[in-house]
Amino acid sequence: MNWPDLRYLGIVGRKGRIPNWFTFIKNNFLSSSFSSLLLSSYFINSSFTLASICLLDHTVKDYQFYPQWAINLDSATQTLSVGRVCITYKKQNSAIMSHWLPVSTSADERSYNPCPGCAFNVPALSKKSAIKQRCNSKKCFFNVTLSETVGYPTRNAKVFAAYLPITLSTSWNYASSLAIVHLTNSSLPAFSTLSPPLKNRIENDVLPSSVQSLYTDGSFHPAKESLPSSMTSAWIALDDDGFILKSSSMHLPSCFPSALRSEISAVILGLSALSHDSSITIYTDCSQLISL
Repeated sequence: MNWPDLRYLGIVGRKGRIPNWFTFIKNNFLSSSFSSLLLSSYFINSSFTLASICLLDHTVKDYQFYPQWAINLDSATQTLSVGRVCITYKKQNSAIMSHWLPVSTSADERSYNPCPGCAFNVPALSKKSAIKQRCNSKKCFFNVTLSETVGYPTRNAKVFAAYLPITLSTSWNYASSLAIVHLTNSSLPAFSTLSPPLKNRIENDVLPSSVQSLYTDGSFHPAKESLPSSMTSAWIALDDDGFILKSSSMHLPSCFPSALRSEISAVILGLSALSHDSSITIYTDCSQLISL
């Protein structure tokens, strides 16, 4: 999720600049090729109650024109499409959707343009009277299966100008993650690719609420002669009496290795083991993290 997604969820304020620490973590860890190590464990999953799926309004009568921003996952081709569901046919489990394309290929993209026409287009649909009267500027319409379609989480749902891009409240990355989790009723494929030890470690390390302090450390060993580079991360959790409640260490895959990334990994792994609504103090000897 990016900062606008967090604003949409009400987790952060709607005004003000994006903080430096968020940009730092995103650019140096989550947005890099190294992110394949841990990013998958932070994909939205069904247990994340703040990220409730956005469903279509099923109170709308069949054959009635009622546009709703939506995401469709074609089970046959495993293709995700964004658009506006215009008319629903609940008895047939189908709907007509106008096709929209993201302005850029960035996962953080929130702006979309109406598709000028592609292989999805069914020409006969644009000739329907309700669509012809209200969507004469749109060129691409296709049929979707209602059970494979969910709403796109956004506040500004109306299109006020033809041929101009519209910016929605949340990013493609956030919206598509929610859609995939809901429509496949399982974890994202990327999460299933985690090695069993790492996956089990993330799922099983749940610290009690009495945790007061978290000490983290990462180490990086550059490649030497025949030995490849390596990274490890570790954390120790202490309660309010200073007793060790739990500790963990992990050898990290040497994908774009660096000392900073091993330190960040230690912090992320420690935070992932905390229970919800935890309040702790993190101790690290990494000057770059301390300066944030």
